[in-house]
Amino acid sequence: MFDAPTKTFSREEIDTLRAHLAAYREETTPPRTWARIAQDTGVNEKTIAAWVPGTYDKGDYWKNQDVPAKVERFLASRTERASLAAAMPKRLDYRMMPSGKRMMTCLALAQLADMAMIATAPGCGKTMAVKQFKQTRANVFVATVSKGCGGPADVLGALLSDMGEPGARSHIGALKRRISERVQGADALIIIDEAQHCTPACLEELRAIHDATECGLALVGDNHLPGLLKGFAQLHSRIGVSHLQTVPDPADIDILADAWGVKDEPALAFIRRTGATAGAGGLRRVDKVIRLAVMQARSEGRDLDVQDLKDAFAQRYQERI
Repeated sequence: MFDAPTKTFSREEIDTLRAHLAAYREETTPPRTWARIAQDTGVNEKTIAAWVPGTYDKGDYWKNQDVPAKVERFLASRTERASLAAAMPKRLDYRMMPSGKRMMTCLALAQLADMAMIATAPGCGKTMAVKQFKQTRANVFVATVSKGCGGPADVLGALLSDMGEPGARSHIGALKRRISERVQGADALIIIDEAQHCTPACLEELRAIHDATECGLALVGDNHLPGLLKGFAQLHSRIGVSHLQTVPDPADIDILADAWGVKDEPALAFIRRTGATAGAGGLRRVDKVIRLAVMQARSEGRDLDVQDLKDAFAQRYQERI
């Protein structure tokens, strides 16, 4: 059932809403489907497909007050999102930081037919380093593992997807052979992000690919990863280079603050203290807080100060520091 409308729409208002929704549909090439429009507005697909052109209810579309109420809500929320997006400062481009440089050195060494382990607390920049390495090197293939999807079929399938074979399905032996054929002699590197979620069977298959092809292998994860790998002597003994980190490097924090243009000394002190707090989310959390604080300061036409950061932190995390 439609929700009860909260206002009565005139025919002119309904026609305006119809025109705006039609324009929204035509923004893309090809136009958004009526199924998508129905999903966006919450109006039945057949109804909205007839209402927008004006053929609904044999041309008496303007008598229906339920559809325009839903369309107005959708268009208003879309306008609000666009306004917030315009006000929100753009995300920073990748910045090479000391920690990132060390991680990328590990990955580069692993690509020389070796095995690497990168294990850090959240927010130290490991996933960004992996993405940057993949973007700037050839024959680098990444699979990101999630909890509950760390078995051989899931991870090998994700690797094949990154190799250009999305949706690859077969038994584990066939998946492994296809990956091995792709990386054999290619000076390739396989990176497994969030590797702490890999099952023992998955780790064994990855080791077998590394051994058979001399393909580089990098296992990237959180602080639980070293303990996990110590339980697999055959795998652990093959690690040629590693990077372990529990909090962001102070120099990383300063580079992030400088990239955002933070000059105020009390603000810098707050950022350094927050970023260096173990278990507080590191650079990721600090970046989100600064971004929100910058938006607040710019909206008031002034430079950022420490109170903006404290307010942003409280607004995002319901905490005071």
